[in-house]
Amino acid sequence: MKTTREKILEAARETFIKKGYKGATTRKIAQKAGVSEVTLFRKFKSKSSLLKEILNENAILTSEIFKKLSESELRDKPKEFLYKLAEEFFKLVVEKKIDLIFIILVEKELEEHGLEEWELLDSINKTLYT
Repeated sequence: MKTTREKILEAARETFIKKGYKGATTRKIAQKAGVSEVTLFRKFKSKSSLLKEILNENAILTSEIFKKLSESELRDKPKEFLYKLAEEFFKLVVEKKIDLIFIILVEKELEEHGLEEWELLDSINKTLYT
């Protein structure tokens, strides 16, 4: 059974994908999660903090994939490593409903709202480089 927090995050993820950051309201997210807007704000202080949590979770999951593979026997086999990395990342995208176009668009929208500190693509590139 999903926790209230998980329900809100799932609803937010789907709403952000369908409506974008601007179009996703906390009211719509709360309705989709089956909770009140007050409950949403108790768990997450704002719409931007909700989105930040989703992006942070995605970054953590991605980092875990890199770590697992870099500690495996594939670390010394670049071609196999990259194939496995792509496979694992694709599974993550499907399982967690991560829409890459959404992430790119959200980053652009966030810049327009003065939230440049969420330079997601740069953080992914830094992880890959490391």
